[in-house]
Amino acid sequence: MLKAVRLSNEARTTFANKAVGASGLGIKIALSLGPFGACLTPPQEFDGYYPPPYGPKENSGDGSDCNAFGRDTTAEMASIDMLAHFHSERLLVFARDSETWKTIDCIAFETVPLVREVKAIKLAMLRLQQDLVTRDSNAVLKPWWISGIFPGGHCPETQCQGGPNLTATDFVTAALQWSPCLSKELTNMDSVLPVPAGVGINCTSMDFIPVIVAEMTRAVTDFHKQALQKPWLVLYPNGGDVYDPTTRTWQKQKQSEKETWAFRLGKIVSDVTTSHMGVQVWGGIMVGGCCRTGPEEIRVLAEVLHNP
Repeated sequence: MLKAVRLSNEARTTFANKAVGASGLGIKIALSLGPFGACLTPPQEFDGYYPPPYGPKENSGDGSDCNAFGRDTTAEMASIDMLAHFHSERLLVFARDSETWKTIDCIAFETVPLVREVKAIKLAMLRLQQDLVTRDSNAVLKPWWISGIFPGGHCPETQCQGGPNLTATDFVTAALQWSPCLSKELTNMDSVLPVPAGVGINCTSMDFIPVIVAEMTRAVTDFHKQALQKPWLVLYPNGGDVYDPTTRTWQKQKQSEKETWAFRLGKIVSDVTTSHMGVQVWGGIMVGGCCRTGPEEIRVLAEVLHNP
């Protein structure tokens, strides 16, 4: 884990030394941390079927799978605490190695399928903040964001077994507003949960991005009434191919979809940055590509964004 950060820094240094004018590019290294489901077999970052105590039921593949606790708020809070412990342990591996921690510029929690895991990540960041302050009273958290996946245009998590899916609004609310009144960590404490600098979408088909962005924008609008700092919108959709988690293979789409990927994403960015609501809501946009995008797609995207 630590070696990956060192290799990233070596790549950054090599590029800066060889590329003309690269020293002014402000190259950043993001610590990419996926969800708990990415550690399971088969992976569960797209469905969120977590085994107890992380979830109500592990993946069975027999049609009875469930990722919601329904009205059992006690079990759900226990799940959030366990997921927070999982994320905290990983964060501390990096934070307690001084050279590694200095190398990291920001933290990316990405491909998060569950709203309750968003809440767990906020608890984990509180624990990280407390650990940093214990070792250095002047320590501050690095910028961080949470991006989720929305297969079919909605969160994989449901309200109850077989019930309706949670929404992008639920995701944003958990990231920017949720406070765990039942958590022992906040009892008799003045601390408040850290709020991410950005929230958004990754590893999702471009077809659903405009609708999800519109919903997220409306949700964030309400938070501004509480004088919260404007969050950044994070967007890095898939390249168009469809992933089959059962066979772990990609189903290739038409070549035309690959060719228009950058232009479609550029149009979404333009719509957000030129609309009155978008300007009022978002502090900025971080944009890129996720699965099945490569250097060519990113090159064209950069051209589209710089030459609207």
